[in-house]
Amino acid sequence: MLKGLRVTRLARTLVDIAPLVSEERLETILDAAQHRFSSLPRWLTEELMLHQAPRPGLRRLITLLSLRQGIATESPLETTVRRRIREAGRHSRSFSSRSSTSTVST
Repeated sequence: MLKGLRVTRLARTLVDIAPLVSEERLETILDAAQHRFSSLPRWLTEELMLHQAPRPGLRRLITLLSLRQGIATESPLETTVRRRIREAGRHSRSFSSRSSTSTVST
């Protein structure tokens, strides 16, 4: 309870909303939460261990968590770009921008 309101931990909230939002939206929410809280993967792992019975959305959440590899994006646009690259089959490859000498890994 917080000032008379029932609240849940962030990890529990992610488990609760997983079946309610699109995969793309869930990925954006997950990245934003991980960007803010670096301990989120551990918290989510602990929360998922509490749910022995299959629940809608959990498989999707587990898959998205495994794709994070401890790296959180810094914006919803970056999440979308990484997702599109992954969907195009270029997951975990590096590419260089013509206007920059830096290399970006996805």
